[in-house]
Amino acid sequence: ALADRGVPCVSIDGRVGLGDSVCIDEDAGVRLAFERLHAGGHDSIVYASLGEEWKPRTRGSAEDERHDAYASLCEARASVPVSIASERDAARVLGEVCAHDDAGVSAADSPSAMRLLQIADRLGIRSPDRLSIVCLGDPEMANLATPALTCVRPPLEEIGRVAAGLLLERL
Repeated sequence: ALADRGVPCVSIDGRVGLGDSVCIDEDAGVRLAFERLHAGGHDSIVYASLGEEWKPRTRGSAEDERHDAYASLCEARASVPVSIASERDAARVLGEVCAHDDAGVSAADSPSAMRLLQIADRLGIRSPDRLSIVCLGDPEMANLATPALTCVRPPLEEIGRVAAGLLLERL
């Protein structure tokens, strides 16, 4: 409706196809999470994106970009990418990776990480003793988890400044 009326638009992390959009560098976020886990001695790192009702990713979404970045990092390190997309996958994969001492999970977002902690707890897998999880997203939500999660926080203030500047330019 705004575009139809010629009103300048700037979306934040929204790929709506009109006006300008300020998006998070998903590749950099996944790389930071992956490197944090790798630096902690984790060679078996899996990627998890557990959306609402365990629904699959949609092409072009932030989750899709995060998954692609993870696959690229695995390829660069000669690792085999493993994605967790459902509760059944999570239980199976967590059991497999936690059989090793170097298990790490890069979660697409804080809700995914919190769900993984719940699943791991049901399986008797204690974090951080046997499992390390690093998530991208909301550090305040990540701190609500028990134990608290390590979180790669997007530069929200910078994103807001850039979006506001673009909108002011358009106005």
